[in-house]
Amino acid sequence: SSGFEAKITNKEPFTPPEVYQSWWATTEDCSGRTGSLNAITWYLAGGITGDGAVARGRWSAPHEIVIVKGYEADPKTVRHEMLHDLLGGDRSHSATEWAECNLLFG
Repeated sequence: SSGFEAKITNKEPFTPPEVYQSWWATTEDCSGRTGSLNAITWYLAGGITGDGAVARGRWSAPHEIVIVKGYEADPKTVRHEMLHDLLGGDRSHSATEWAECNLLFG
């Protein structure tokens, strides 16, 4: 762990829309990994900051995803966090699945 502590503001539970099922299936396909979308607890937040960076989403073990309001309908942001779940972490984004799924930012 990098010791990254995020400051998450205005976090509230969020029911994922139906489209997340197809995004999950697409992410499973490109990564070659399988998992349970139903295992994930979803939240929306006003903001996520830490280490001088501003994030659009954050995955936490075992299966929690926080998405910044306004990005919950952005496939790349949501699927990026889904891939963290399928990989069981990988905060360093070093796994080959990131490039295979085209889900890296920056």
